[in-house]
Amino acid sequence: MVAGTVLLLGAAYGFGTKELPAPQAMLMKTIIEGVLAGKLPWGLVLSGSGISLAASLCGVSGLAFSIGVYLPLASMAPVFVGGCLSALVAKRAGPGPADDSNPGILAASGIVAGEGLAGVLVAALVGLKWAPKEMAPRLAGDAGLLAGAVVLLLVSAFLVRAGKRSAA
Repeated sequence: MVAGTVLLLGAAYGFGTKELPAPQAMLMKTIIEGVLAGKLPWGLVLSGSGISLAASLCGVSGLAFSIGVYLPLASMAPVFVGGCLSALVAKRAGPGPADDSNPGILAASGIVAGEGLAGVLVAALVGLKWAPKEMAPRLAGDAGLLAGAVVLLLVSAFLVRAGKRSAA
């Protein structure tokens, strides 16, 4: 199933393109070529290790910090907003044990899973040539920005409300 999905995405968009970037593959390529050729950029490796160590000493998870630095801002912005919403709900709820049945976490997980499934569906439509690879936005300019902001606020309100329900 996973191999079929990867092949579908590759056929629809190609790897390493603007639509489907492959930063992990580039990182692995750099490391493997550096090790095999004996030309690993040790200065960069040691700099990254030092920065991660400094973050750990400041009480920040080294892995979370490194991923935040490594991934592009467009990928990290939703994670940051979700973390802020989660912290807001947790602060209002007060101390308590983490619960896997928290409606806020379940709602957020459902949104992430739905977005992933929608992306695979769109890739299938593009791969079958039933949908164009690119198309102009339905709402361009300020109207599109406003509509996007409204949707973001509505989804955020939905997630906060679902999270509050579990705190009550």
